Amino acid sequence: MKWVQSFILWVVLMVTSLSTTAQTNVNSWFRLTGHYRLTKRITGDFELQHRRQDDYSGNNPLRHNLLYSVRPWFYYSLHENVRIDVSPLAYYSLYSLTRESASIGKSPLGEYRNSLGINFKYPLASRLAVVSRTVAEYRNFTESASVLRFRQKLGLEYDLGSRYKMGIQHELLLNLAGTNSSHFYDHQRFGVFANKKLSKYYGVELGYLFISRLPPKDATLRKEHNLYLNVTIDLTSKTRKI
Repeated sequence: MKWVQSFILWVVLMVTSLSTTAQTNVNSWFRLTGHYRLTKRITGDFELQHRRQDDYSGNNPLRHNLLYSVRPWFYYSLHENVRIDVSPLAYYSLYSLTRESASIGKSPLGEYRNSLGINFKYPLASRLAVVSRTVAEYRNFTESASVLRFRQKLGLEYDLGSRYKMGIQHELLLNLAGTNSSHFYDHQRFGVFANKKLSKYYGVELGYLFISRLPPKDATLRKEHNLYLNVTIDLTSKTRKI
C-alpha cells in the first residue's frame, strides 16, 4: 500500500512545515489503548493519553504539556452496526494553552468526566461506510463550574484491505449547561486518518485534526493543527472461548 505510506508522509511533512510558521499553534497527541473483549456483546478499552503543545511562538509541537488523561470505556453492541458507549469515570489533567509566556508553568486543572454515547455505522458499499457517534459528557472541574457538553461526530471510512483503513471525520462540541450563552460553542474538529492492524494484537492509527476552539475565557476563536498517534493493544487471550 505505497499510497497509504505516501499519505502518512504527507501528513507528517504538512504538520512539520506548519510548526515552523509563527503564530500557528501545532500540537501533538498520543494515546495508548488496551482493548479487551468480555463477552460477545461487551468489550472494554482502557486509555492512557498525553498531549503536548507548542510554545506561544509556534515553533515546537512537543515543547509543553497540554493534557494527561486516564479513561476506561465499556461498549455494548446492540447489533452489528449499533453500539452503546459508556465511560463511568475518567480523570484529566489540563494545562493552560500557551498563548503567551505568562501561561507557561501554571499548575494543571483537574477534571473528572462521565460519558454516555451511542455509535452507528451505515454501510454504503462493501468497503465504504458512514460512521456517527453522539456523546453527552459531564465535566466536573476541581477549580471551576461543572459543564455538560454534547459531542456529535460524523465520518466516512474506507476499508482498503490488507488491514488498512482510511477516513475523514468532523466533530462538533457544544456546551449545553455550565457556561454562559457566548460559550455555547466549544470547538469543532476536522480530520483525516489512516490506520493499520499490524498483527492480531497490535494496531496503529495516524491522523491530522484541524480544530477551531473557543477557550472559556476568550472571545475569539483559536485555531490549532494537531498530529495524533494512537496505538491499540488487544489484551484478549486468543485461546479464550467467548
